[in-house]
Amino acid sequence: MPKAAIGALGFELLLLFVLAITLAHQVRQAPDVPAVQMMLLPTPPVAVHKPVPPTVQPKTPVVPTPVKPPPVVPKPVHHAPPPKVVHHRPAVKPAKPVPRHVVRHVVVHKPVHHPRKVAVAHPLPVHRMAPIPVKQVAPAKPTPPAKPTVSNAYRSEVRHAIQSAATYPYAAKISQITGKARVSFMYKAGHVLDAHIIVSSGVAMLDQAALSAVKDATIPSPPNNLIGDELNFKVWVRFYLGRT
Repeated sequence: MPKAAIGALGFELLLLFVLAITLAHQVRQAPDVPAVQMMLLPTPPVAVHKPVPPTVQPKTPVVPTPVKPPPVVPKPVHHAPPPKVVHHRPAVKPAKPVPRHVVRHVVVHKPVHHPRKVAVAHPLPVHRMAPIPVKQVAPAKPTPPAKPTVSNAYRSEVRHAIQSAATYPYAAKISQITGKARVSFMYKAGHVLDAHIIVSSGVAMLDQAALSAVKDATIPSPPNNLIGDELNFKVWVRFYLGRT
């Protein structure tokens, strides 16, 4: 409801309230006068003005301005130049020379015979060849008898004896260092000769223990056919955990 209508309605109610109070006061002052029946006139209806919704003007559609395409500039056409006209001149043949008759005088030279010198043959010097010395061939030495071979069974016994004599170094055993070394040596008449490492284990203490095993081992006696012979052995000495 608009504010003007509310104000008018309030003002009318205020007038009716004042009128009622005035009439009540007059009735109290004149008791003999019959009471005047007051008739309250109905209040005229107040026109209520409904709010007029604002008029929404329709949006004018925006028409995009047409973009003019750029003018097409025709590309210049390059015309090929006209072919040159080549004028072929007729070939002029050279005139043939006129042969001249030349009279030549031929001079004939007679051969001159010169006397030939005859070479005199001189006798060639004769060189006497020195006598070729004859090398005296020394008589062939008798082939020594072949040494009997060492049986695999005896080699296995020697290997077992050396491995049994091997002592695992305490420091290597605690450090869990393992390895093997190959020892070469000569055996003759119960003696070990020229023992040396031919394949190292990579650890000096294991190599030294392998040499000590070869020297300390009790090598079994060789077979009867090998007694007194110099025998060559190459033995692996192994050092692994769980093996003494």
